[in-house]
Amino acid sequence: MEYLNQINGYLPQLITFLTQHKYEIKGYESKKTDQNILSDLQIQHEEHFLLLRGTKTHLEQNQQVCIKISYSDASSYEIVKQEASILKDLLIFKSVVQFVDEFDFEDQSLFILITESYEKFVQSEIDVAQKYNDELALVNVYYRILFSIFELHENNYFHGNINPNSIVVDGEGNYKFINLVTKEYLFHNFNSDSQNISSNQEIQLEQIQQKKEFINSSLYISPEIKKIITKRKTNQIEEILQFLKQSDVYSLGLVFLTLLGVQINKTTIKQIKHQCFDDILKVLPQNKIKLISFVRNFMLNYKPSLRATSFQLRKGLFQQYEEVYLFKEKELLKLKELVKFYEQNKKLTEHYKAYLVFQLIQFDLVYNNYMHLHYTKNLLINLDRSSYEKDHFLIHELGITYYYFKDFKKYVAYCFKALEIRQKIYPKNHQFIAESLKELGNGYKHIETNCEKSFTYKSEALNIYKSLYENSHELIAQTFQSIGSDFLLYKKYQQAQLFLTQSLEIRKQLYVDNHLFISENISELIKCYKLQSEYDKCIFWNLKNFKIKYFLFKQISYEDLTYVQSLIIKIKDPQKRLKYNLKILKQLNKMENCNLQYKAELLNSISSIYFEIKDYENYKQFGNHSKNLLNQK
Repeated sequence: MEYLNQINGYLPQLITFLTQHKYEIKGYESKKTDQNILSDLQIQHEEHFLLLRGTKTHLEQNQQVCIKISYSDASSYEIVKQEASILKDLLIFKSVVQFVDEFDFEDQSLFILITESYEKFVQSEIDVAQKYNDELALVNVYYRILFSIFELHENNYFHGNINPNSIVVDGEGNYKFINLVTKEYLFHNFNSDSQNISSNQEIQLEQIQQKKEFINSSLYISPEIKKIITKRKTNQIEEILQFLKQSDVYSLGLVFLTLLGVQINKTTIKQIKHQCFDDILKVLPQNKIKLISFVRNFMLNYKPSLRATSFQLRKGLFQQYEEVYLFKEKELLKLKELVKFYEQNKKLTEHYKAYLVFQLIQFDLVYNNYMHLHYTKNLLINLDRSSYEKDHFLIHELGITYYYFKDFKKYVAYCFKALEIRQKIYPKNHQFIAESLKELGNGYKHIETNCEKSFTYKSEALNIYKSLYENSHELIAQTFQSIGSDFLLYKKYQQAQLFLTQSLEIRKQLYVDNHLFISENISELIKCYKLQSEYDKCIFWNLKNFKIKYFLFKQISYEDLTYVQSLIIKIKDPQKRLKYNLKILKQLNKMENCNLQYKAELLNSISSIYFEIKDYENYKQFGNHSKNLLNQK
């Protein structure tokens, strides 16, 4: 109450001061008395500051701004002042709101921070996606937020205070962070037993014209940071440093749960601690379970060392949705813009530039963008080698890049170098060591004449993943599938079938049926059955896969359809052939814009089978139907 009265007392003078410095305050009229100012201003009260909106007018073009005024206490003053210092250091970054100006009233413990304007918090934009249950809109939001945290982390910064009220959307639809803090703030100011709302804030909230839910930011602090801070030992400040980026990932995972509609409270935090997501899954629609699985597997592990890095998260999310045109095109465009923008920028780390270049090359190769590849290859050649010579993440990514170039010897060499560094840093059962072992297995598959080395490395990786996670984890499923595919390559079909089936069973637990990873898994199983001439099983799984592919891509390719026909022809029993063809026809009839050429060919095949079994009435009916479709073409 005392701080609120003080700031209310200062506010008329502060507004006059800002007006003199060419800032017009929204809702302020100079003719009104001091008593009427507060009732007309559009004030937004936060935990440590109040927020006004205004316009900077002494520029050639007026600039909309947000004005943060700290409460008149030492803690709030330091928090706003520290954020100003951080934002000044991040002026070129696209992932944070841009610093405009500052005014320091140290004697009164008041600090004014002025930034570019932001109109809404991330939660307000996502409400639309939740209302219409739009999974892809949610994924798009996730992906753009991950790009912002990636930019901070790979330039040796962290956020430290991520919650739904620290991510905003600017006028161009970019996702940016606000309320950044220092490690000293985390140590000295965080109170793990803080109440959801203080009496001070209750009074403030009454004055907000448009109320919004108060966020208890302490719930979003990661368990490891919380544990260190609550011990209150001054010599542990440096201990916080090793966890800051992993802590951001955990906090962001909770924000992502919030965006899915999960309420974050003490019960939710307890469930996450015990990795018990059953109650969370019960309240969500099926199309959000895939995203929950992503967040659970890679962001909310209670051990910080088992969480993915921001780079791995972006790459992993893209892989899950890579067939979606929206992500493919927008990601490539953004990467190209960033690489060009940062090429001459000395403030950004070479480390960050290297990440962008590696990913851009990989995308160029995956999507056959050969016209652009010459440019990105030159970027790779011109990279400062010191940026990645000792960084195991970058060395690993460089190895992956050579994999896409099909230079498997360099791929193995760099993956092995990354493994050697990781073995010196991490315990032997760490996920990064497992990652390197799995990639080494992939490399030796291409340069050895037998599968022994490949199987040995991947088996070691699999054992590490099993020791770290429950059996139902995507990394375990990926390794099972990878080993199964290797056995397939070396014609060890029984072993291949065993591993591919195990990976499929795990994914059925993790995801809804219509998932890209399940489809890819089934495709490998189909290859296995075909090579063993088990055509019935091939056809059965192809029909399953048709449903998934149609759900994902809204079409089934002509090649996929004719491939199944080539299998059906191999079956001697005409009744079985008829049954399978009728099942395919039933699926085609449910599809919009199905391939008319294939449908006509299918009807003709069905007609021929009816002739073979001497059902002449259906023979004529399906034959005529086939001719009619061909005439439509």
